[in-house]
Amino acid sequence: MLPSFPHARSLRHGPVLFLALAAGCAAGDGDGTDKDGTDTDADGTQDPQVFQPLVETRTLEEGDPTCAFGGTEIVLGVDDGAGDGGVASDGTLQDGEIDSRQIICNGTPGVDAEVESTLPADPPGGTPGTARILLNGGDADDSGGEGAPHGEGGEGGAIFLSGQPGSRFGHVKAFTTGTVDPGFTLPTATLSLGTEPWEVGADVTVPVYLTATDAKNGEVFQLKGNPQLNRSTGGGASVRITGVHVQPGVTLKLGDLTGTGQAALELPEALRNEGTITTEHTAPQILAFAPVGTVRLPLGLDLGGYQGLAGSRILLDGAPGTNAEPAGAAGSLSMSVARVTPRGLRFGVFVNAGQIDASGAEGSPPSQGATVTISAALGVFNTGPIDVSAGASLGTSGRKGGIINLQSDGGPVFTSSALTLDGSTGGPVAGDGGATTLSGIMVRVGGSISANGGTPDAATCLDCTGRPGGTVTVGSGSTIVFGADVMLRGGNGSARAGGTWGGNGGTFSLQVSESTLSGAAPSPSGIDVGGSLDLQGGTGISQGGHGGVVAAGLSAPYSPAAEVRFLGYAGFELDGGSGYYGANGGRYNAVNASSQIGDGGGVHSDVPVMARGGAGKYDGGDGGNVYLATTQGPGGEGGGASFGPAPGQSATNAGAIDISGGPSDEYGGSGGTVSIFGLAGASNSGLITSNGGAATQTLGGAGGGGRGSQGKLQAAAVQVVVQPESSSGAALALFSATGEARNTGEVRASGAAGPTGGDGGVVAIVGQPAVNTATCTLAGGASTADIGAQGGELSLDTPLGTSSQTGTANVAGGTGTPQGPRGYVLVDGANVTDQFTP
Repeated sequence: MLPSFPHARSLRHGPVLFLALAAGCAAGDGDGTDKDGTDTDADGTQDPQVFQPLVETRTLEEGDPTCAFGGTEIVLGVDDGAGDGGVASDGTLQDGEIDSRQIICNGTPGVDAEVESTLPADPPGGTPGTARILLNGGDADDSGGEGAPHGEGGEGGAIFLSGQPGSRFGHVKAFTTGTVDPGFTLPTATLSLGTEPWEVGADVTVPVYLTATDAKNGEVFQLKGNPQLNRSTGGGASVRITGVHVQPGVTLKLGDLTGTGQAALELPEALRNEGTITTEHTAPQILAFAPVGTVRLPLGLDLGGYQGLAGSRILLDGAPGTNAEPAGAAGSLSMSVARVTPRGLRFGVFVNAGQIDASGAEGSPPSQGATVTISAALGVFNTGPIDVSAGASLGTSGRKGGIINLQSDGGPVFTSSALTLDGSTGGPVAGDGGATTLSGIMVRVGGSISANGGTPDAATCLDCTGRPGGTVTVGSGSTIVFGADVMLRGGNGSARAGGTWGGNGGTFSLQVSESTLSGAAPSPSGIDVGGSLDLQGGTGISQGGHGGVVAAGLSAPYSPAAEVRFLGYAGFELDGGSGYYGANGGRYNAVNASSQIGDGGGVHSDVPVMARGGAGKYDGGDGGNVYLATTQGPGGEGGGASFGPAPGQSATNAGAIDISGGPSDEYGGSGGTVSIFGLAGASNSGLITSNGGAATQTLGGAGGGGRGSQGKLQAAAVQVVVQPESSSGAALALFSATGEARNTGEVRASGAAGPTGGDGGVVAIVGQPAVNTATCTLAGGASTADIGAQGGELSLDTPLGTSSQTGTANVAGGTGTPQGPRGYVLVDGANVTDQFTP
């Protein structure tokens, strides 16, 4: 039985569950619980029934049709009475209440004592996707002429996918097919305004008084230093406003509550916004060193609930300046949505389809994007755009993009809008990209996120350096479904001035961990990613910006069969930038290890990968590294455990990988390495290209791992066991301690031509058994002014059996004067080179 993915019903449960907790509640002082599970307070209002998420573990007996030798079924759902026969709040999940199932079968007695996952490792069906991950380094100047800088390209970026340490038989996957749907339905129920609502039907600025006697009868006001709203009833008496409704087309403006530049509002019930909520500006200030423009008051909201309808706005943007005047600062937004009932339960949801604008404005200097922090006790649901980008630089320094924090300790964070955090661009100085943090029990992200570093104006720049891209950090205690397109590019350095750098690409990080769980029930789904990610480094003169970092990992040992899945990707690009010195290609790591040998799952990838070295005028960059690995066995991660591997603990690659070295006039770059290490099996069926980079004047680059050293293969095989997370030093290394190591994909790892050619590359296969059926071209490079380069090495070793080598092997030496020595084909220690190369 395959597990059902919990998207559909978890979406339905999200709005129903969390709105039920927040809607229709007024503050009360009772503590009685009714028979239907609701709590009637002393004033007659009811706190609604709380539907709890549950996880149940069920034992499957031997002879079960799904698991012949028995096993464990893990189900997740909400105890809300959904479906036929469902009973709400009975502490048990009926079939209609179940969102997802995971089944882990016991292994065959006497063969593998550890349980084995039923999760499929094969790619999903359907049309290949078009999303890409772009982590290329930026290019730099390559002239190297008199007076010109010897520019160096930016290094390719890095991808780190990890199931460590608690994957519990789930896999780490990167596939060209499959889709990720982060969609959700925005809740539409009207949140309660309580017993004393205020209908704002005309534009109003809330006055701030020292005493209630200053207010007119019927006027809504605040007292200095107190964020509560009050309605005057005359003679200094007043009642507290419990909730506010800002009607369409109406503006509610809040003033300086403390006299120190802060606007604030506290409501025990909801703020329902269909118009505009904003704050006053302060007057421009002149400081000793620089003028400061008008300042938008920051806004603090402490609410029982927030509902922003389509067309609504929270407007805190900065005021524009000029070429000679500074822009006004944007106001920050800090919103806490939580109400504590007499029994200590926390309620409160943030539901928004409107705009939140806390962006900086253009000026000299511009203003920085502000910080928007929204924290809701039982969930954040957002489909409206949030803009905290910096303003354009018109005269002097640039400014950073702002910060967006969306978080919920007890519920989900769902957003599908545009989040914009770009740094200043144009002008003499640019600004850094901003930072986004999304954290909840479950996180779904659609729409787009943009936090690019800025590019200065080439004609006027003072600091002509491109600025770094921003950061996106997503944390969850159970599930992350990420389908947004992300741009965290480094800005370009200006070509106007020598010595400038391109900005580095940003950082994109997803983590499911126990620390963010906060007591809610876990889901075994893990992490799903499907959006395009552009974190490329910017171009520069002396240095191109480095490509960014993409990281996604699980550290949740409570989550059986959790997976990290990147679905629908047409390619991962991690090329080094070009320059006078070409830069190295980047690194793609996918690791699924554990504290116990049989605890982890597999690693499976079929996405094409390019991590080529950059072209150079003097040096070409080396190709990058690809590392796919499970737990390795005794001496490796989790060494010392006594039981055997689960059959799913294999590492496979089916995508084309190009890690060739970059070409150069002088020294070509070497090819990179591909290491595939699987405890229960390791296989490659993709085309591996790890040729050396050509050189026209001195030395061609070697094929991946190639240096002409006999005995390198044996050392590489030992290294696999002792240091499983190190690269292998081979164009392709396949290793499995207990299973088959099989290569069916063509390998091209020849040395490049040059006055002195580069050596051929290395392929090493070690398994039980080791098998190669593909063509391996590992020839030495041709030399036009020297002895030809040495051919490469192909080695197969089956410690407890016999290897199978049926593929074509070309380990010929390169042409030259004389021709270079041929390499080696070794099968189980026997030199069989003569069978392949004359």
